[in-house]
Amino acid sequence: MNIIRKYIIGAAGGFVGISLLLWTSAGIASSSSSSHRKTDQRLRLIVLIVVDQMRADYLDRFGEQFTGGWKRLLEEGAVFTNAHQDHALTQTAPGHASLLSGRYPRSTGIIANAWFDRREKRSVASIEDVHYPQLDDPRRGVSPARFYGTTLIDWLRQRYRKAKVVSVSRKDRAAVLMVGKRARHVYWYTATTGGFTTSTYYRQDLPRWVRAFNARHLLHKYAGRHWELLLGDEARYQASREDDFPQEASPRLFGRIFPHPLPRDERQLRRLIALTPWMDEYVLQFAKTAVTALHLGIDNVPDVLAISLSSTDAIGHAFGPYSKEIHDHLLRLDRWLGDFFRFLDKAVGRQHMLIVLTADHGVVPLPEFAARRGRKAKRFSMKPAVNAFQDRLAVRWGPGHWILHYRYGMLYFDRQALAQKGARLVDLEREAVDYFRKLEPVARAYGREYLQRASVPADTIERRVIHNFHPRRSGDVWLVFKPYYLESANPWGTSHGSPYAYDTHVPLIFLGAGVRSGRYDDFAATVDIAPTLAEILGLRPSEHLDGHSRREIVDERD
Repeated sequence: MNIIRKYIIGAAGGFVGISLLLWTSAGIASSSSSSHRKTDQRLRLIVLIVVDQMRADYLDRFGEQFTGGWKRLLEEGAVFTNAHQDHALTQTAPGHASLLSGRYPRSTGIIANAWFDRREKRSVASIEDVHYPQLDDPRRGVSPARFYGTTLIDWLRQRYRKAKVVSVSRKDRAAVLMVGKRARHVYWYTATTGGFTTSTYYRQDLPRWVRAFNARHLLHKYAGRHWELLLGDEARYQASREDDFPQEASPRLFGRIFPHPLPRDERQLRRLIALTPWMDEYVLQFAKTAVTALHLGIDNVPDVLAISLSSTDAIGHAFGPYSKEIHDHLLRLDRWLGDFFRFLDKAVGRQHMLIVLTADHGVVPLPEFAARRGRKAKRFSMKPAVNAFQDRLAVRWGPGHWILHYRYGMLYFDRQALAQKGARLVDLEREAVDYFRKLEPVARAYGREYLQRASVPADTIERRVIHNFHPRRSGDVWLVFKPYYLESANPWGTSHGSPYAYDTHVPLIFLGAGVRSGRYDDFAATVDIAPTLAEILGLRPSEHLDGHSRREIVDERD
């Protein structure tokens, strides 16, 4: 990152003059009481911004063209250049759940966007809960009930009962899982109305300010518009590949190349807007309204605003990380973030806020593009192999669904039926591991027994699998596929969910009060965010954390 100013960090960490008490049980440090008082008076608002599917390398590839929010973050923030979502199933739900909890999926229980629940005998989504219907759609239930443990919000509320917390996203699971169980202002976009909604877990009706925002029908201004290149000249997009690539998604009415037309029909627009940069602009407009309506950051009680921006994810899935669509979107987001930061400067004041920006995961290139660049890459389906293994078990034990579920590389066996046949689960795990690891797309296979007792991982990939393994929710066998191999039922688009750097390497930037700017090249994990914020705020976490406070960025002048 040649645009980032370099700083030399002294071996002592620059903590002269600060009294620190190391709290070893959680792996973080807490300031002395006098330091607490000083920090509390200064820091009034924590802003967490999660850019869904934001790869860290985007900051380098497009950095010379940034003039707004990205430029400010890179030049003025504490930038961790080697930060990772350090778990294996790099998806939206586990990624967001790790940020303010400071814990890996093995601890939060949010192992994936969805998993097989043995008690309910079906696949369940990470935030689904029939007891708490969504206000505008009673058929859907949403709550954080499947999330285990606490977050920064719990620790903050223990000390500051009047602290206000707002979480907002296009995605319900992102908004819910960023803040855990104690927030009450949690909102997400709904295509049903084109506005923002919540569930009865949080409140029985939308607040007046949310209803007023929805009543403005701000999406109308996008109807019939075209998404054109912001910089106009295609020659200024040399950091991305050609516009028309055969394996890009080509949704009806939207097209594969610029300009992309948006429908005039409102119902179609509500659905398709998620695939454009303007959904992020819309979410940021709602966040501004929340700051004003709830008077965030105006007193000495610190508040939290959590924002997840999901356009990068939708665009990345459809067009891939080297597309002109991703390139153009990040240039637009740069301007919108710059505008949003200026708004916060006026509403709260630079000296009173701390911004943290990161991502929940990255994305693998389109396999066809990766192959063109010399990678061994491939689309594949595991369905034939899973069916063949199921048939193998049926020959041995008779008809039955011996494999109850397969998804995201995890196989769930029918343990009850196996026990009735006198079969040992561990023997079947070992047989499956031996069978699947010989298949061409598979790099590794792990049995549940091995992951339960593994204490010292063999390498980075195994460590990330262990960080993701939950004994009650994970499968009996876990498959890791080869790098650049994409398990996909579609002949187009791309995805994420692997333990490889293109999926795990994400931005991590702290900007604002209490933070020393500079470049930090040591390994960092997103689970370090919560303990670092806890130290800056002088909070004591309620439980053991997987992350550690990044003490090197705490400004000694605070």
